Amino acid sequence: DLALIEEAQISVRGRRGGGRSRAGYGKHGFDSYKNLLYGVGESARGASHSKVIETSRYQVPRAAILLRQHTFPAPGPFAIRNRVLGELEACKRHSDEGNRFAPDSALVNYAWRTPHYLLGSTLQNPALSMPDPEGGPPVLKYGGISIQNRWCGLLFDDPSEEKVSAIYPMIEKTRGGRPQHPFWSVQHENVIILQRITPRSAKHPMGSYSTGRVGIRFHGDALRKVEEDSWIFAGVRFLDGDYTWIDEGTTAVPGGFLQGTDTSRILLHAGDVSTHGSFEKFKATVKANRLIVEDENLAYEIEPGGDRIQVFRYDAKAPADFELPNINGRPIDLRPSHTYQSPYLNGDFGSDKVRVTVGPVTRIFDFSE
Repeated sequence: DLALIEEAQISVRGRRGGGRSRAGYGKHGFDSYKNLLYGVGESARGASHSKVIETSRYQVPRAAILLRQHTFPAPGPFAIRNRVLGELEACKRHSDEGNRFAPDSALVNYAWRTPHYLLGSTLQNPALSMPDPEGGPPVLKYGGISIQNRWCGLLFDDPSEEKVSAIYPMIEKTRGGRPQHPFWSVQHENVIILQRITPRSAKHPMGSYSTGRVGIRFHGDALRKVEEDSWIFAGVRFLDGDYTWIDEGTTAVPGGFLQGTDTSRILLHAGDVSTHGSFEKFKATVKANRLIVEDENLAYEIEPGGDRIQVFRYDAKAPADFELPNINGRPIDLRPSHTYQSPYLNGDFGSDKVRVTVGPVTRIFDFSE
């Protein structure tokens, strides 16, 4: 029940948003049997691998049904902040005690939802390390499943369109296996800033694996792209030089890309008619926002006189020198005091109780029982 309620609040018409890992955009395994449980059209239904849920008496909880079928599009902007597993305990690898997830994990799934879109990502520390059990340089402290095929981006919540349109990072593979630790990102409300991470080596294991160019894909027939003053609207800007189009004009990638040294930074700024009034006003506001781009750091002011995001470049060869980004001068909190936080789902970190409030439905999950 808890999983389906959490899934409903961060999904747009069944398509999950927010920060994801080991995933790409589009239909995935959970979608099909989630649709089966909700009774969505027959062509979209499918079965899970084990067939356990489908052959049981289990029914979707009322709160999840209300969220999916009545609550959204959202009544107004709100944030979702969920702590998720991903950080490893510092223990021996390839042993009976190896690769256990730490309960107190420095990883937050963050999403900003408005009546017209959901923008989401994972807040993380790309320099979080632990000693190498084999005596080499420090290694990344996030588990493999949490750094593979990282996904973040923008889903448009437009009931008039049959399919969901999206804007999200595209990661080019350079070898076998999934891309790992390809980029890191920070988000504050309707703005995401992400940076590609250079490849790892035996001497510098805190880099990426199987990662080529990191660009931005614009998916959806209804999605209109307007290029003005180094911006691609809706609200995308490459911060370290020019860009070029590939994949029949659907994907923008950095120009002059160099595999071993590229640490391109990209900014996504989302907006809608509720906050800006019109597309023209949105473009004018974004172009007027204060943006300072330097080699080692950048600063972006969301709206004139609004919140300020400062982001420092991550160097995989010198992870110890990395500084976490800050919002209005305060470093981002990767270990908040809650596990779930949103208008609908709330629970303190370390507590056995999670509170659900959706319209007339109020429920306490008490796992101590």
